[in-house]
Amino acid sequence: MAKQVAFIDNEYSTLESNIRTIHADCEEHIKNVTRNLYKLNGKGSGFNLPDLSANIEALIREINTVTTTMSSIFEAQEEVIKSFQTVVNDYDS
Repeated sequence: MAKQVAFIDNEYSTLESNIRTIHADCEEHIKNVTRNLYKLNGKGSGFNLPDLSANIEALIREINTVTTTMSSIFEAQEEVIKSFQTVVNDYDS
């Protein structure tokens, strides 16, 4: 029996590209939210209250931490797809 796996390179290339795009979009949306929060937080802005401003700064820091973790997870997912492609290609050889 032949050791062939039904593997279509362009399907995985499309999957890899689409996931990369989704990840970039997600990161961009989060950056937009934090930029808007930052703009609203401070003198002459919508949230210029000492206690609230401190809490919003803490929220922004936490969102930035989560975004960094998320980026690492996204990179790992993209590597899993590449690794899967390599394994299947090697198996088919």
